[in-house]
Amino acid sequence: MKAGLGTAKVNQRPDGSGHGMPSGHTAMAVFGATSLARKCLSDRPMLGALAFGAAAIVATSRLKAHKHTAGQVAAGALVGYLANGVSADFSSGHVAVAYSMRF
Repeated sequence: MKAGLGTAKVNQRPDGSGHGMPSGHTAMAVFGATSLARKCLSDRPMLGALAFGAAAIVATSRLKAHKHTAGQVAAGALVGYLANGVSADFSSGHVAVAYSMRF
């Protein structure tokens, strides 16, 4: 996404440099929190909430450091969350890609 957006205004970081859309740090933090909450902590919702709290701290740090805009951070969070629904199967001599979301 960052390379594809090139010099578009939405891809500009607050310091004027490029490749800001979406926030990769936020995307990875939210991906990790979502994965932990769904796969490891589904029976412990308070720990899952702590994982999302940690992701929120990462997102906030990107704003405080003036590395991303609020829109870039929100887009990163959405990418990280939605990426958890993608699965791939390379067995049986074929490739199958599926998407599934649980709320």
